[in-house]
Amino acid sequence: MIDKNPEKLDLLLPNVLLAINNTKRNSTSKSAFYLLHGYEPHLCRKLHIESFLNDMPRENQLELPTLARAEATNSVYERHLTHKRRFNLHCRSHSNK
Repeated sequence: MIDKNPEKLDLLLPNVLLAINNTKRNSTSKSAFYLLHGYEPHLCRKLHIESFLNDMPRENQLELPTLARAEATNSVYERHLTHKRRFNLHCRSHSNK
């Protein structure tokens, strides 16, 4: 995208950054934007008349990033355990040979 239009980098960069920050990571199962703000951004194609956040009390909105980070931490730990089990099985299978 940028390779084809290097002169338009200043116009394309915000969209590229938005795409990167909204991509869910395998390790956390959350996007960087969600972990920082506690909600997914409202993109043009996803706009609704009333959003979920407007229906929540402000105190609950402030807790969302903390809850998202805790979920991400648990997800990272679960993924770690999965990889550790695979690694241990792999080591055992090679040590028996």
